[in-house]
Amino acid sequence: MSKKQGNVVKFPELNIENSQAEQHGKKRRSPLRAIVSAIAAVFVVCVVSAVIIHSSEESSGFFYRVTAHFALDKNDGGLSQVYQYQSGKENVYTALKNGLVMASETDVKYYNRNGDEVLSKSVDLESPAVASAGNTAVVYDRGGGSVTAFTGIRDVYEGSVDGSITSVSVSKSGSFAVSWRESGYRSSVTVFDGRGREVYYCGYTSGYATAAELSPNGVHLAVAVASQQDGAVLNRIDLYDMGSSEVKATKNIGDELVLDIGYADKKTICIVCENRLLFLDAETLGEKGKFSYGGMYLKDVSFGMDDQVVLLFNRYKGGGKCLVSIVGTDGEQIASYSSENEINSMDAGAGKVALLEDTSAVILDKELMPISSIDNFAGHQKVFVRADGSVIFTGISTADLYASGKAVRGGTK
Repeated sequence: MSKKQGNVVKFPELNIENSQAEQHGKKRRSPLRAIVSAIAAVFVVCVVSAVIIHSSEESSGFFYRVTAHFALDKNDGGLSQVYQYQSGKENVYTALKNGLVMASETDVKYYNRNGDEVLSKSVDLESPAVASAGNTAVVYDRGGGSVTAFTGIRDVYEGSVDGSITSVSVSKSGSFAVSWRESGYRSSVTVFDGRGREVYYCGYTSGYATAAELSPNGVHLAVAVASQQDGAVLNRIDLYDMGSSEVKATKNIGDELVLDIGYADKKTICIVCENRLLFLDAETLGEKGKFSYGGMYLKDVSFGMDDQVVLLFNRYKGGGKCLVSIVGTDGEQIASYSSENEINSMDAGAGKVALLEDTSAVILDKELMPISSIDNFAGHQKVFVRADGSVIFTGISTADLYASGKAVRGGTK
Protein backbone atom coordinates (compact mmCIF):
# COMPACT_ATOMS: atom_id res chain seq x y z
CA MET A 1 0.00 0.00 0.00
CA SER A 2 1.25 3.44 -0.78
CA LYS A 3 2.05 5.73 2.09
CA LYS A 4 0.48 9.08 2.99
CA GLN A 5 -1.83 9.23 -0.03
CA GLY A 6 -5.28 10.74 0.06
CA ASN A 7 -6.61 12.88 2.88
CA VAL A 8 -4.36 11.86 5.76
CA VAL A 9 -5.16 13.46 9.10
CA LYS A 10 -2.85 12.79 12.05
CA PHE A 11 -3.42 13.91 15.58
CA PRO A 12 -2.70 12.70 19.12
CA GLU A 13 -5.47 11.69 21.49
CA LEU A 14 -6.78 14.40 23.81
CA ASN A 15 -5.27 13.50 27.16
CA ILE A 16 -8.21 14.10 29.50
CA GLU A 17 -6.27 13.24 32.63
CA ASN A 18 -3.46 15.68 31.86
CA SER A 19 -5.89 18.46 30.87
CA GLN A 20 -7.70 18.18 34.19
CA ALA A 21 -4.40 18.29 36.06
CA GLU A 22 -3.48 21.56 34.31
CA GLN A 23 -6.83 23.13 35.21
CA HIS A 24 -6.64 22.26 38.88
CA GLY A 25 -2.89 22.68 39.33
CA LYS A 26 -0.36 19.94 39.87
CA LYS A 27 -0.88 17.99 43.06
CA ARG A 28 1.65 15.79 44.75
CA ARG A 29 0.49 12.18 44.63
CA SER A 30 0.53 10.14 47.82
CA PRO A 31 2.30 6.74 47.80
CA LEU A 32 -1.08 4.97 48.24
CA ARG A 33 -2.61 6.82 45.30
CA ALA A 34 0.42 5.98 43.18
CA ILE A 35 0.03 2.29 44.01
CA VAL A 36 -3.69 2.35 43.18
CA SER A 37 -2.98 4.08 39.87
CA ALA A 38 -0.32 1.53 39.00
CA ILE A 39 -2.73 -1.32 39.72
CA ALA A 40 -5.38 0.33 37.57
CA ALA A 41 -2.89 0.73 34.72
CA VAL A 42 -2.06 -2.96 34.88
CA PHE A 43 -5.79 -3.72 34.87
CA VAL A 44 -6.26 -1.69 31.67
CA VAL A 45 -3.55 -3.75 29.97
CA CYS A 46 -5.16 -6.97 31.21
CA VAL A 47 -8.68 -6.17 30.03
CA VAL A 48 -7.45 -5.00 26.63
CA SER A 49 -5.41 -8.19 26.32
CA ALA A 50 -8.54 -10.17 27.16
CA VAL A 51 -10.40 -8.49 24.28
CA ILE A 52 -7.56 -9.28 21.90
CA ILE A 53 -7.45 -12.92 23.05
CA HIS A 54 -11.25 -13.21 22.75
CA SER A 55 -11.09 -11.73 19.25
CA SER A 56 -8.27 -14.08 18.33
CA GLU A 57 -10.26 -17.11 19.44
CA GLU A 58 -13.23 -16.01 17.35
CA SER A 59 -11.35 -15.16 14.15
CA SER A 60 -8.27 -17.34 14.08
CA GLY A 61 -8.60 -19.80 16.96
CA PHE A 62 -10.00 -23.31 17.23
CA PHE A 63 -13.19 -22.41 15.32
CA TYR A 64 -11.04 -21.93 12.25
CA ARG A 65 -8.61 -24.83 12.54
CA VAL A 66 -10.36 -26.96 9.98
CA THR A 67 -9.56 -29.19 7.02
CA ALA A 68 -12.74 -29.70 4.99
CA HIS A 69 -15.19 -27.20 3.51
CA PHE A 70 -18.69 -27.47 2.15
CA ALA A 71 -20.95 -24.95 0.44
CA LEU A 72 -24.65 -25.64 0.85
CA ASP A 73 -27.36 -24.03 -1.26
CA LYS A 74 -31.09 -24.14 -0.59
CA ASN A 75 -32.73 -26.56 -3.00
CA ASP A 76 -36.34 -27.78 -2.97
CA GLY A 77 -36.85 -26.68 0.62
CA GLY A 78 -33.67 -28.30 1.90
CA LEU A 79 -29.90 -28.25 1.63
CA SER A 80 -27.75 -29.85 -1.05
CA GLN A 81 -23.99 -30.23 -1.39
CA VAL A 82 -22.32 -27.99 -3.95
CA TYR A 83 -18.62 -28.67 -3.46
CA GLN A 84 -16.01 -30.13 -1.14
CA TYR A 85 -12.25 -29.75 -0.98
CA GLN A 86 -9.35 -30.27 1.40
CA SER A 87 -6.93 -27.83 2.97
CA GLY A 88 -4.53 -27.44 5.87
CA LYS A 89 -5.72 -27.31 9.46
CA GLU A 90 -4.17 -23.93 10.31
CA ASN A 91 -6.31 -21.94 7.88
CA VAL A 92 -8.77 -19.09 8.54
CA TYR A 93 -11.84 -18.25 6.46
CA THR A 94 -14.40 -15.62 5.63
CA ALA A 95 -17.27 -15.37 3.18
CA LEU A 96 -16.77 -12.79 0.40
CA LYS A 97 -19.59 -11.98 -1.99
CA ASN A 98 -20.87 -15.48 -2.82
CA GLY A 99 -17.49 -17.13 -2.44
CA LEU A 100 -15.03 -18.10 0.26
CA VAL A 101 -11.64 -16.65 1.22
CA MET A 102 -9.10 -19.01 2.76
CA ALA A 103 -5.81 -17.82 4.28
CA SER A 104 -2.91 -19.79 5.72
CA GLU A 105 0.60 -18.93 6.81
CA THR A 106 1.85 -19.28 3.24
CA ASP A 107 -0.99 -18.43 0.83
CA VAL A 108 -4.36 -16.79 0.26
CA LYS A 109 -7.02 -18.42 -1.93
CA TYR A 110 -10.38 -17.22 -3.17
CA TYR A 111 -13.03 -19.72 -4.26
CA ASN A 112 -16.11 -18.69 -6.22
CA ARG A 113 -19.63 -19.90 -5.42
CA ASN A 114 -19.03 -23.12 -7.36
CA GLY A 115 -15.89 -23.95 -5.40
CA ASP A 116 -13.47 -23.08 -8.21
CA GLU A 117 -10.17 -21.55 -7.14
CA VAL A 118 -10.02 -18.17 -8.90
CA LEU A 119 -7.23 -16.52 -6.89
CA SER A 120 -4.08 -17.85 -5.26
CA LYS A 121 -1.39 -15.62 -3.77
CA SER A 122 1.70 -16.39 -1.72
CA VAL A 123 2.03 -14.66 1.67
CA ASP A 124 4.23 -14.93 4.74
CA LEU A 125 2.08 -14.78 7.87
CA GLU A 126 2.77 -16.03 11.38
CA SER A 127 -0.81 -15.70 12.63
CA PRO A 128 -3.22 -15.27 9.70
CA ALA A 129 -6.58 -13.57 10.28
CA VAL A 130 -9.31 -12.34 7.93
CA ALA A 131 -12.10 -9.75 7.83
CA SER A 132 -14.61 -8.91 5.11
CA ALA A 133 -17.65 -6.80 4.28
CA GLY A 134 -19.38 -5.97 1.03
CA ASN A 135 -16.99 -6.62 -1.83
CA THR A 136 -13.74 -6.38 0.14
CA ALA A 137 -11.71 -8.89 2.13
CA VAL A 138 -8.59 -8.18 4.16
CA VAL A 139 -6.05 -10.81 5.19
CA TYR A 140 -3.64 -9.68 7.89
CA ASP A 141 -1.01 -10.99 10.27
CA ARG A 142 -2.30 -10.71 13.84
CA GLY A 143 0.64 -9.61 15.95
CA GLY A 144 2.61 -8.70 12.80
CA GLY A 145 2.36 -5.84 10.33
CA SER A 146 1.34 -7.40 7.00
CA VAL A 147 -1.97 -6.47 5.29
CA THR A 148 -3.36 -7.78 1.99
CA ALA A 149 -6.68 -6.39 0.73
CA PHE A 150 -8.58 -7.48 -2.37
CA THR A 151 -11.96 -6.99 -3.99
CA GLY A 152 -11.61 -9.60 -6.71
CA ILE A 153 -9.18 -11.51 -8.85
CA ARG A 154 -7.22 -8.53 -10.20
CA ASP A 155 -7.58 -5.86 -7.53
CA VAL A 156 -5.12 -6.94 -4.85
CA TYR A 157 -3.30 -4.44 -2.64
CA GLU A 158 -0.46 -5.16 -0.23
CA GLY A 159 1.04 -3.12 2.55
CA SER A 160 2.19 -3.08 6.14
CA VAL A 161 2.28 -1.05 9.32
CA ASP A 162 5.37 -0.50 11.43
CA GLY A 163 4.03 -2.25 14.49
CA SER A 164 1.77 -5.05 15.73
CA ILE A 165 -1.76 -5.42 14.31
CA THR A 166 -4.47 -6.32 16.83
CA SER A 167 -7.56 -6.27 14.58
CA VAL A 168 -9.03 -5.13 11.25
CA SER A 169 -12.59 -4.06 10.44
CA VAL A 170 -13.95 -3.61 6.91
CA SER A 171 -16.64 -1.18 5.77
CA LYS A 172 -19.23 -2.00 3.12
CA SER A 173 -17.75 0.93 1.18
CA GLY A 174 -14.49 -1.00 0.78
CA SER A 175 -12.37 1.03 3.21
CA PHE A 176 -10.93 -0.69 6.27
CA ALA A 177 -9.56 0.26 9.69
CA VAL A 178 -6.40 -1.34 11.08
CA SER A 179 -5.93 -1.22 14.86
CA TRP A 180 -2.29 -1.65 15.84
CA ARG A 181 0.43 -0.85 18.33
CA GLU A 182 3.33 1.40 17.43
CA SER A 183 6.23 2.94 19.27
CA GLY A 184 5.23 6.05 21.19
CA TYR A 185 1.51 5.21 21.33
CA ARG A 186 -0.52 2.77 23.38
CA SER A 187 -2.85 2.18 20.43
CA SER A 188 -3.21 3.46 16.87
CA VAL A 189 -5.92 3.19 14.23
CA THR A 190 -5.15 3.68 10.53
CA VAL A 191 -7.86 3.80 7.85
CA PHE A 192 -7.18 2.73 4.27
CA ASP A 193 -9.43 3.29 1.29
CA GLY A 194 -10.53 0.57 -1.15
CA ARG A 195 -7.27 0.88 -3.08
CA GLY A 196 -5.10 0.44 -0.01
CA ARG A 197 -4.15 4.09 0.41
CA GLU A 198 -3.85 5.56 3.92
CA VAL A 199 -6.55 8.20 4.38
CA TYR A 200 -6.82 8.69 8.15
CA TYR A 201 -4.86 8.05 11.32
CA CYS A 202 -5.27 8.56 15.04
CA GLY A 203 -2.85 7.64 17.80
CA TYR A 204 -3.76 7.19 21.46
CA THR A 205 -1.19 8.23 24.04
CA SER A 206 -3.27 7.58 27.19
CA GLY A 207 -5.74 4.89 26.21
CA TYR A 208 -6.12 1.54 24.49
CA ALA A 209 -8.38 1.01 21.47
CA THR A 210 -10.44 -2.12 22.21
CA ALA A 211 -12.62 -1.93 19.07
CA ALA A 212 -12.95 0.20 15.93
CA GLU A 213 -15.56 0.33 13.17
CA LEU A 214 -16.13 2.36 10.01
CA SER A 215 -19.53 3.61 8.92
CA PRO A 216 -21.08 1.84 5.90
CA ASN A 217 -20.21 4.82 3.68
CA GLY A 218 -16.66 5.00 5.05
CA VAL A 219 -17.05 8.60 6.28
CA HIS A 220 -17.06 8.11 10.07
CA LEU A 221 -14.82 6.10 12.39
CA ALA A 222 -16.00 4.91 15.83
CA VAL A 223 -13.34 3.78 18.31
CA ALA A 224 -13.80 2.25 21.77
CA VAL A 225 -11.09 3.44 24.17
CA ALA A 226 -10.21 2.08 27.62
CA SER A 227 -8.18 4.50 29.76
CA GLN A 228 -7.14 5.21 33.32
CA GLN A 229 -8.41 8.24 35.21
CA ASP A 230 -8.04 8.95 38.93
CA GLY A 231 -7.18 5.32 39.66
CA ALA A 232 -10.20 3.92 37.77
CA VAL A 233 -10.54 2.28 34.38
CA LEU A 234 -13.05 4.09 32.15
CA ASN A 235 -14.37 3.23 28.71
CA ARG A 236 -15.68 5.59 26.07
CA ILE A 237 -16.61 5.80 22.39
CA ASP A 238 -14.92 8.41 20.20
CA LEU A 239 -16.57 9.29 16.88
CA TYR A 240 -14.46 10.90 14.16
CA ASP A 241 -15.44 12.60 10.93
CA MET A 242 -12.52 11.63 8.71
CA GLY A 243 -12.53 15.01 7.01
CA SER A 244 -11.45 16.65 10.28
CA SER A 245 -8.86 16.15 13.01
CA GLU A 246 -11.42 16.95 15.71
CA VAL A 247 -13.41 14.39 17.69
CA LYS A 248 -16.98 14.71 16.42
CA ALA A 249 -18.63 13.21 19.54
CA THR A 250 -17.78 11.21 22.65
CA LYS A 251 -19.89 8.81 24.71
CA ASN A 252 -18.78 7.66 28.16
CA ILE A 253 -19.56 3.98 28.81
CA GLY A 254 -18.25 3.76 32.38
CA ASP A 255 -16.31 0.83 33.75
CA GLU A 256 -17.90 -1.73 31.40
CA LEU A 257 -15.49 -3.02 28.75
CA VAL A 258 -16.50 -2.62 25.09
CA LEU A 259 -16.04 -5.87 23.18
CA ASP A 260 -17.17 -4.83 19.70
CA ILE A 261 -18.72 -2.06 17.62
CA GLY A 262 -21.02 -2.46 14.64
CA TYR A 263 -23.40 -0.38 12.54
CA ALA A 264 -26.89 -1.79 12.95
CA ASP A 265 -27.96 0.54 10.14
CA LYS A 266 -26.74 3.79 8.58
CA LYS A 267 -28.11 5.86 11.45
CA THR A 268 -27.37 3.60 14.42
CA ILE A 269 -24.15 2.37 16.01
CA CYS A 270 -24.35 -0.73 18.22
CA ILE A 271 -21.91 -0.96 21.12
CA VAL A 272 -21.37 -4.52 22.36
CA CYS A 273 -20.47 -4.39 26.07
CA GLU A 274 -19.87 -7.13 28.61
CA ASN A 275 -23.43 -7.12 29.95
CA ARG A 276 -25.54 -5.15 27.48
CA LEU A 277 -25.93 -3.62 24.02
CA LEU A 278 -26.09 0.13 23.57
CA PHE A 279 -27.65 1.68 20.45
CA LEU A 280 -26.31 5.15 19.70
CA ASP A 281 -27.13 7.80 17.12
CA ALA A 282 -24.51 7.58 14.36
CA GLU A 283 -24.10 11.38 14.22
CA THR A 284 -24.27 12.47 17.87
CA LEU A 285 -23.74 9.25 19.91
CA GLY A 286 -26.98 10.02 21.73
CA GLU A 287 -28.54 6.90 23.27
CA LYS A 288 -31.41 5.38 21.25
CA GLY A 289 -31.90 2.13 23.14
CA LYS A 290 -30.26 -0.59 25.22
CA PHE A 291 -30.62 -4.33 25.71
CA SER A 292 -29.52 -6.23 28.82
CA TYR A 293 -28.18 -9.78 28.60
CA GLY A 294 -30.13 -10.71 31.72
CA GLY A 295 -27.30 -12.65 33.32
CA MET A 296 -26.58 -14.79 30.25
CA TYR A 297 -23.12 -15.08 28.70
CA LEU A 298 -22.57 -13.53 25.28
CA LYS A 299 -20.89 -15.96 22.89
CA ASP A 300 -21.21 -14.33 19.47
CA VAL A 301 -22.83 -11.40 17.65
CA SER A 302 -23.71 -10.77 14.00
CA PHE A 303 -24.64 -7.53 12.23
CA GLY A 304 -25.66 -9.34 9.06
CA MET A 305 -29.40 -8.60 9.40
CA ASP A 306 -30.62 -5.19 8.25
CA ASP A 307 -31.63 -2.90 11.14
CA GLN A 308 -31.18 -5.76 13.60
CA VAL A 309 -28.50 -7.44 15.69
CA VAL A 310 -28.34 -11.20 16.21
CA LEU A 311 -26.91 -12.44 19.51
CA LEU A 312 -25.84 -15.92 20.62
CA PHE A 313 -25.86 -16.62 24.37
CA ASN A 314 -24.89 -19.45 26.67
CA ARG A 315 -27.40 -19.70 29.49
CA TYR A 316 -24.69 -21.01 31.80
CA LYS A 317 -21.05 -20.01 32.15
CA GLY A 318 -19.90 -23.55 31.52
CA GLY A 319 -21.80 -23.80 28.22
CA GLY A 320 -24.68 -26.10 27.33
CA LYS A 321 -28.09 -24.57 26.64
CA CYS A 322 -28.00 -21.66 24.20
CA LEU A 323 -30.31 -18.83 23.22
CA VAL A 324 -30.38 -16.81 19.98
CA SER A 325 -31.96 -13.33 20.13
CA ILE A 326 -32.73 -10.77 17.46
CA VAL A 327 -32.73 -7.20 18.81
CA GLY A 328 -33.94 -4.04 17.06
CA THR A 329 -32.20 -0.67 17.14
CA ASP A 330 -34.57 0.49 19.89
CA GLY A 331 -33.17 -2.22 22.18
CA GLU A 332 -36.31 -4.37 22.08
CA GLN A 333 -36.08 -8.10 21.47
CA ILE A 334 -37.87 -9.07 18.25
CA ALA A 335 -37.51 -12.86 18.31
CA SER A 336 -35.71 -15.62 20.18
CA TYR A 337 -34.80 -19.27 19.67
CA SER A 338 -33.57 -21.63 22.37
CA SER A 339 -31.64 -24.86 22.01
CA GLU A 340 -30.86 -27.59 24.50
CA ASN A 341 -27.59 -28.15 22.65
CA GLU A 342 -24.32 -26.28 22.57
CA ILE A 343 -24.16 -23.94 19.55
CA ASN A 344 -20.56 -23.69 18.37
CA SER A 345 -21.00 -21.10 15.62
CA MET A 346 -23.62 -18.63 14.37
CA ASP A 347 -23.90 -16.31 11.39
CA ALA A 348 -26.70 -14.18 9.92
CA GLY A 349 -27.42 -12.61 6.56
CA ALA A 350 -29.81 -12.55 3.60
CA GLY A 351 -32.76 -13.00 5.95
CA LYS A 352 -31.37 -16.21 7.49
CA VAL A 353 -29.65 -17.25 10.70
CA ALA A 354 -27.41 -20.33 10.49
CA LEU A 355 -26.49 -22.29 13.61
CA LEU A 356 -23.88 -25.02 13.94
CA GLU A 357 -24.38 -27.36 16.88
CA ASP A 358 -22.18 -30.25 17.98
CA THR A 359 -23.90 -32.84 15.78
CA SER A 360 -26.34 -30.86 13.62
CA ALA A 361 -26.87 -27.67 11.62
CA VAL A 362 -29.99 -25.52 11.79
CA ILE A 363 -31.15 -22.79 9.38
CA LEU A 364 -33.68 -20.26 10.72
CA ASP A 365 -35.65 -17.52 8.97
CA LYS A 366 -35.63 -13.86 10.04
CA GLU A 367 -38.26 -14.63 12.69
CA LEU A 368 -36.06 -17.44 14.03
CA MET A 369 -38.39 -20.16 12.84
CA PRO A 370 -36.59 -23.35 11.64
CA ILE A 371 -36.69 -23.83 7.86
CA SER A 372 -34.18 -26.67 7.38
CA SER A 373 -31.67 -28.80 9.24
CA ILE A 374 -28.96 -31.43 8.91
CA ASP A 375 -28.69 -34.22 11.48
CA ASN A 376 -25.66 -36.42 12.24
CA PHE A 377 -23.46 -33.52 11.22
CA ALA A 378 -20.45 -33.79 13.53
CA GLY A 379 -16.99 -32.34 13.09
CA HIS A 380 -17.78 -28.93 11.59
CA GLN A 381 -16.75 -25.85 13.50
CA LYS A 382 -17.73 -22.68 11.65
CA VAL A 383 -20.69 -21.46 9.58
CA PHE A 384 -21.07 -18.52 7.18
CA VAL A 385 -24.15 -17.13 5.43
CA ARG A 386 -23.32 -15.83 1.95
CA ALA A 387 -24.82 -12.81 0.23
CA ASP A 388 -27.12 -15.00 -1.87
CA GLY A 389 -28.51 -16.72 1.23
CA SER A 390 -26.57 -19.96 0.80
CA VAL A 391 -24.50 -21.33 3.66
CA ILE A 392 -20.88 -22.44 3.98
CA PHE A 393 -19.78 -24.86 6.69
CA THR A 394 -16.14 -25.46 7.55
CA GLY A 395 -14.93 -28.37 9.65
CA ILE A 396 -12.63 -31.35 10.07
CA SER A 397 -15.21 -33.95 9.02
CA THR A 398 -15.68 -35.21 5.46
CA ALA A 399 -19.19 -36.51 6.20
CA ASP A 400 -21.62 -36.28 3.30
CA LEU A 401 -24.14 -33.44 3.35
CA TYR A 402 -27.70 -34.19 2.37
CA ALA A 403 -30.93 -32.40 1.52
CA SER A 404 -33.46 -31.99 4.29
CA GLY A 405 -36.63 -29.93 4.19
CA LYS A 406 -37.90 -30.92 7.60
CA ALA A 407 -38.29 -28.48 10.46
CA VAL A 408 -35.64 -28.87 13.09
CA ARG A 409 -36.37 -30.99 16.16
CA GLY A 410 -35.07 -30.18 19.61
CA GLY A 411 -35.00 -26.41 19.19
CA THR A 412 -37.95 -24.49 20.57
CA LYS A 413 -39.18 -21.04 19.69
